Amino acid sequence: MNEGKMVYEFKPKIDWNKGKALLWLLQALGLDEHDDVYTIYIGDDTTDEDAFQLFQAQCNRKGVGIVVTEESVSTDASFTLRDTNEVCEFLNRLIACGDRERSAPSSPQPTDPPPAQLHAMATLQVGDEFKDGEEAKYAVQDYALAHFKRVRVARSGGGHKRFVCSSPECGFYVQLYQRKSGKKIISTWYIGSANLEHFNCSSVPKMTSRQLKAEPAFRNTVLSNSSASSREIINQVQQAKGILIPNESIVKRVRSLITEGTCTVDDQAIGYQRLPSLLKCFVDKNPGSYSDVQIDADGRFLRAIVVCGDIVRSMAYNQQIVGVDCARSKNRLYQGQQVLLVGRDGNCDNIIIAVALVTSGDVENYTWFLECLKTAGLDMKDYPVFCDGSEAFRSVSKTYELNVRYCTLHIIRSLQFFKTFTQAHENLIWELQASKWKALYEGFLVLLGKNCGEEVETTVRAIPPERWVLYTALGSNPLYGWRSTNFVENVNATTLVQGFRDKAPYECFDGVMENMAKSLHKRQENVALWTEQKRLVTPAAERLYAEQLQEMGNYTVAMLMKDAVASVNRVGKFPIFRRTVDIEKNTCTCTYMDQYQIPCKHMIAVLSHLGKLDSVWLRFGSCYQVSNYTEAFSTASANLPATSELELTRVLPAKRKEVQQGRARAHGAADDAQLLGVDVEQREYMTLRWQDGKRSKFHLLHLRTWCPCPECSHPTGQRVVNCAEIDQNDLDIEKVFGTSCTTVGDCKLAGVDWKVCCCCTVKGDTLNIVWNDHHESSFSSKWLLENSYSDWALDQHAHDMTTTPLALDAPVPSTEYARMMDTNDDKGLYEALRQVIDHGFTVIRNTPSVPGAVKTLAERIAPISHSYDLLLLMFKVSCFLTLGMFADSSMAMSLTCHVDLAYYESPPGFQFLHALRFDESVKGGESTFVDVFSVAEEFHRLHPEYFATFCRVPATFKKHHLTREKATIMEYQRPHIQLNHRDEVVAVHWSPPFEGPLRVPFDDVMPYYDAYRVFHELVESGKHRYEFRLKQGDTVIFNQRRVLHGRKQFTPCSDGVRHLQGTYINIDDALCRYNVLRTRLGADDPDAKNQRVANGNFS
Repeated sequence: MNEGKMVYEFKPKIDWNKGKALLWLLQALGLDEHDDVYTIYIGDDTTDEDAFQLFQAQCNRKGVGIVVTEESVSTDASFTLRDTNEVCEFLNRLIACGDRERSAPSSPQPTDPPPAQLHAMATLQVGDEFKDGEEAKYAVQDYALAHFKRVRVARSGGGHKRFVCSSPECGFYVQLYQRKSGKKIISTWYIGSANLEHFNCSSVPKMTSRQLKAEPAFRNTVLSNSSASSREIINQVQQAKGILIPNESIVKRVRSLITEGTCTVDDQAIGYQRLPSLLKCFVDKNPGSYSDVQIDADGRFLRAIVVCGDIVRSMAYNQQIVGVDCARSKNRLYQGQQVLLVGRDGNCDNIIIAVALVTSGDVENYTWFLECLKTAGLDMKDYPVFCDGSEAFRSVSKTYELNVRYCTLHIIRSLQFFKTFTQAHENLIWELQASKWKALYEGFLVLLGKNCGEEVETTVRAIPPERWVLYTALGSNPLYGWRSTNFVENVNATTLVQGFRDKAPYECFDGVMENMAKSLHKRQENVALWTEQKRLVTPAAERLYAEQLQEMGNYTVAMLMKDAVASVNRVGKFPIFRRTVDIEKNTCTCTYMDQYQIPCKHMIAVLSHLGKLDSVWLRFGSCYQVSNYTEAFSTASANLPATSELELTRVLPAKRKEVQQGRARAHGAADDAQLLGVDVEQREYMTLRWQDGKRSKFHLLHLRTWCPCPECSHPTGQRVVNCAEIDQNDLDIEKVFGTSCTTVGDCKLAGVDWKVCCCCTVKGDTLNIVWNDHHESSFSSKWLLENSYSDWALDQHAHDMTTTPLALDAPVPSTEYARMMDTNDDKGLYEALRQVIDHGFTVIRNTPSVPGAVKTLAERIAPISHSYDLLLLMFKVSCFLTLGMFADSSMAMSLTCHVDLAYYESPPGFQFLHALRFDESVKGGESTFVDVFSVAEEFHRLHPEYFATFCRVPATFKKHHLTREKATIMEYQRPHIQLNHRDEVVAVHWSPPFEGPLRVPFDDVMPYYDAYRVFHELVESGKHRYEFRLKQGDTVIFNQRRVLHGRKQFTPCSDGVRHLQGTYINIDDALCRYNVLRTRLGADDPDAKNQRVANGNFS
């Protein structure tokens, strides 16, 4: 124990997952009136790692040392501390009893100032104003962090927000309100009331992602150590600041923003121009190095590689094995892939040999990569090469006759495709890989088949054992324990690769070369240190040797030939298993010496028996000898070019992949669908395998129910087969499928009754099934794909149904009246309907300016429903008709965006407005449209709580008009936003003019109004509003369920007339007409899809 320090062992029986007691203890220490320096011993069985790290960081700031130990320290105290009072009582008892040694007061630790980039206000007070709600929120969060506290939002509405302390017992709060000017809400926020004192507070400071990005300590740590993992960065910053920071995923995202933020688009453009000069200068400064930069025909960056000469020369002294891995770049502006070649030195440290950036991991690029390595003096034939699951690299490796070893982890990941292969079975694959003889390998394969099924066993058997199983390398190729490409099993290599993958090409190569320089310099330091220590082998080799040395005493030795050959057996092991050790040949029948090139426990036991243990150092593989390590790295270095030495060349940024406009094409369109085979492994369903690797599962009952043959489907489209009348016992696989299967692909049947002679075949693009009652069903690939209910198919369907709002600066979609009304050619009609489905609206130009023309136009699509009378909306100077419609009852005022007739159970879908007359002298009156899906998406993203309220609480839509000729009383209740079973928005009901009082529980009223205010602001903000002015003869057709419509205010004049005439048609009839025309005229157009029309359809 250090003199002058009090030692305690705190071993409270605490629920460490909550971590509260630990934090209370921290606070109690901070309130201690004495300035003693403590060393606190805490049992290392804690599970709240973040809480412990915070405790450690804060105690370091207070001069309190932390030691984690399993050993007991002299103390008679063992307490259960459950709350603040017990913690304080415990400390007071220690002080009062004198159970501690006084030490000299420690100098007080300075408190770190808050980050300079955070909100400048060191204090808050009632009346403080902020330009918007976001700035107000940031101010409160930064105030809390500056005082080493954390706050949370307790209540939030459209115009108010209340922040409270994260400690439930604390009375701290800040109440924010949004300013109003009359009835108008403005963006300014202010503090209405506050209690800024913290009492009984156990709050712990924790940065938000914004604060983390602005924190200088975090930024400096990220930029100064690109290879550090997220956890290492968290530890460093927490210890430096004494503040909790977010979890690793948030740290990773903020880290990416910082690293990418240092490289703008312009920076990348300059980087591309400097890249050829950078690589050339590196080669010039480092003899024996190699680089190549290639550009395409347009002068754009295509691919590049850099190889360090001194590292290539060191390969003769390193472990004789390498790994190749290819992964896509994570940089937002570069879409290529990164290929790395990694080796390992005699100290078992990874070393990057070469890095290349290519367009993709295909045969052409891998061939170029290997040719570059060959030019650089590295013949890949000399080494076993671990690779990932890339078929392209395996193909190239055959051409170059490489000794390829497959990555075990990639094999495991490929097997996860099978449902029967779970995480619990992964150890079986590792055992397979480690098989030391063929019989053991075969045994594990049989065990794998019993546990995971025949298909998994067959798949693994198809992998050549000489490409991945250990026994095939014995006596020929030492693998040094490698089982994967060394990127996924080694944490340091993984974080290093990920750090490079985040960078743009210039920054990537610059970082790679810096890494090469640092790694060679570190190895130079190792040489100097180990020479001074007079080491014979590297420290890593010593550690491996020490593990074997510990087992030496467990073996008995029987000499067979004098000082040459011995038999070794483990004491007390039954049955007896002997190893033979040959001293002269330096071999053992175990695999350790063969594969690791390090003396095994059996060899050590024999040398000890002969009194020759001092000679053990000469039996290490050459790569572990410090003399060879010195030969490899004593003068190895990599000189880095100065930026001032670089020249700009005419290289354009790499070509980015084009993003397909419109909706993505559905998987398995008719011309690319290819069914490879059928797997039947269950009694209830079958699995179809497609050419692109996807799978579709279909229940047998489902397929039999929807058999498309003429016998089972009526010409009218009505259902004939009733699933309730099908006996599922007749669909038992044992009674349906036999063994005489013929397939285009590979049909495997499991658990089949050999006596049954019914069959399931795959023929061309059609699935043919013969049921046990001899009924025949044939399903086309197109039908199977369109009706697949596997997860990927449902996701694809949802993607296809997703709408894309028309860009606000895009031209107005339109079609000529004559073209649409041509009854001899429906292409014009299809064009107009397609525009309404795609964009929500279209304009029919040059409609005859005669009353009733709009009715003729509407009936070209579908009949007008009897529920929707023809509406005459006429506006002329200061006189207008009053027909009970909102649009004509407000004269020239603007109309907020809304849905018409929202009080109907099914409001009309397509609305038509024909400008019979719209004089240019009428100022204003532009039509406005807002896409409800884009508003709902932003509403959900920015205000998830309000979104949930709008999906749950029903609004009241009403029409009470008793003074008109046909009196009306209509009401309908429903939430504003309707979701389907996948929580996707399928309808939005928004009609402020036609809403009535709520009839909902008391607790739902204020949340509803808060959400209403925010949604209204989004609709009317103009961010989603498309507007244009109709001309005389224009008829706008719009899906009023998808696009809300309104009108800007207009100014009548003495000679100006604005006269519109409109009507509606049912949305189901309009969709029917569109889909019939789409099937007939758009069958070959992959972008001609159905889309959501906001009518509540769950599809």
